[in-house]
Amino acid sequence: MIIDDRWLNVKRFIAGLIDYGLYLVIFIIFIRYFGAYYENPDGTWGYTATGLPALIAYFFWFLCFPIMEASFGFTIGKGILDLKVIRDNQKPRF
Repeated sequence: MIIDDRWLNVKRFIAGLIDYGLYLVIFIIFIRYFGAYYENPDGTWGYTATGLPALIAYFFWFLCFPIMEASFGFTIGKGILDLKVIRDNQKPRF
């Protein structure tokens, strides 16, 4: 099936939004519960993760994107929009 390149680029952009939106929500929840709360003298505050919690967050990103794409040929966003990684000869990678 041949799709107009503009529509394909829109689908890829939306897939990226889905992927990184999902990762951002999971990352915020993770940092909220496993990170350390801090408050500055000027009243600003936030959460931070160092050491093992930070490493786990990076590992989760690595699992969600490069590993999943290499193993299955798609990420969650690409799977929802029925996109797959293909080779230069237009054959599916998997």
